[in-house]
Amino acid sequence: MRRADYQLLRDQVLTGFLRAAKFLTLEHIFLDRDLPYQTQLVPLAAILAELGDKWEEIGTKQNVRQWYWSWVLGELYGGAVESRHARDLPEVLGWIREGAPLPTTVRDSNFNPHRLLTLRTRNSAAYKGIYALLDKVAVDRVRNQEYVVPGDGSEDDQCGGQDTVYDE
Repeated sequence: MRRADYQLLRDQVLTGFLRAAKFLTLEHIFLDRDLPYQTQLVPLAAILAELGDKWEEIGTKQNVRQWYWSWVLGELYGGAVESRHARDLPEVLGWIREGAPLPTTVRDSNFNPHRLLTLRTRNSAAYKGIYALLDKVAVDRVRNQEYVVPGDGSEDDQCGGQDTVYDE
């Protein structure tokens, strides 16, 4: 790459990575060790750079979130990712900008609920993703002053009964 080409794109690339950091913070992923896949940072930054300020619009942000969590919980970025990177950028941008069909990553994603029973270590992308989602829900509940009150200890509570959520 020539220096002039680099200088032309440098600011856009930097902006993409800064937007990716903001996006991940909003999703309650604060540390690099909590990032489900290190490789996901590049396509996320590229997508957010290309979207410009539009990425913060509600509908656009929801689409980016759906794509992001599809790849995390579907555990699609574990192997060779170059072909997925090459597909994700145009497919996600087409989906958001032009209403094109769902990106392959979203369409191919499949989360098996039984997978929750096998999550044992923090090394798993699904474990890191579930942890971030639970953290986000807990913080949102505290911010909205919703508190979960455990049941009264009756037999129903011990067999999976519902806890009560109170708004204050």
